[in-house]
Amino acid sequence: MSLEKRIGLMGELVMLTAIAASHGWQTAAESWRGSYGEEHDFGLPSYDIEVKTTSAEERNHTIHGLSQLTPSADRPLWLVSLQLTRGGAHGRTFTQCVSSVRERLTEHATGVAAEMLDQRLAAISHPDTADFLPTDDERWSLRSAPLVLKVDEHLPRLDHSLLRGLPPESAARISQVDYNINVTGLPGSPERPEALQSEFFLP
Repeated sequence: MSLEKRIGLMGELVMLTAIAASHGWQTAAESWRGSYGEEHDFGLPSYDIEVKTTSAEERNHTIHGLSQLTPSADRPLWLVSLQLTRGGAHGRTFTQCVSSVRERLTEHATGVAAEMLDQRLAAISHPDTADFLPTDDERWSLRSAPLVLKVDEHLPRLDHSLLRGLPPESAARISQVDYNINVTGLPGSPERPEALQSEFFLP
């Protein structure tokens, strides 16, 4: 598993743990859908969450597709920007984070919930790799407090309106648009849903 994928998954585990603190582990596991190719990482009953994680000093995130930062129907969408840094002896390794979450799912949710974690790990690992949880010794910690942003007209983003000026036959030939946004310095949204008010930490 590449370093980029590990960092991304650790960010999702941070969010999963925060959701569990407010909604329980069963709901947290059922809400996690990022590894299934869905547009957004988490889907709670009344809103969606997209998590972006970086190890850089700037909150510069890659957005995959014109729908990733587009709310679904009338459901609000929240963007959570996380920054990790190498944490020395006090940090957490990727393997420790995964093992901790698996243990809590096994203890506090149904057996199916723990299987969901393994399915998600397999989904983002190389299909020919049988051992999708390699041992590692690089420790990480949160560099800064999470930045929580509501996806609205104030957030810099691209959506499908970008293609409306093109002839339909030309727009149909554009299959994927990836781009970067830098949200460093943007003010966080003052009013957040319950799950986004929880404490964020590496499990």
